[in-house]
Amino acid sequence: MNGPNQHPEQTARELIDGLLAAAGWIIQSKTEMNVFSSLEGRLLSASERAAVRADPAYEPAAQMLERIGAERAAQSGLGGLGGRATKKAPVSTPPAPKRRPRP
Repeated sequence: MNGPNQHPEQTARELIDGLLAAAGWIIQSKTEMNVFSSLEGRLLSASERAAVRADPAYEPAAQMLERIGAERAAQSGLGGLGGRATKKAPVSTPPAPKRRPRP
C-alpha cells in the first residue's frame, strides 16, 4: 500500500513494522491476533517452550513464589508460617462515645 496518496500514519506504521520484523519480532494484524492465546497456554510454540525450560535461569512461577515465601518467613523469624499468624489477634473495641445532653 505504499504510494503518494498514503496517509502519514500508515507510512509510519509500515516503517515501524519493517524495523520490528528486522529485529526479529513477529508482526500480525489485529484481525489475525488471538488475545486469548496466553490464557490458553499457546503463546509459545512447543520448541520455544522447550528452549525456555532449558534455560538455567528458568523457574516456574509456583516454585518462585514458594521460594520467596520461605525467604520472607526466614527473615521474619516466623518459621514456616510465611509471615501469616495462625491465630487472629483479639480486637479491642473502642469505648462508645459519651452522649452530651441536648440543649
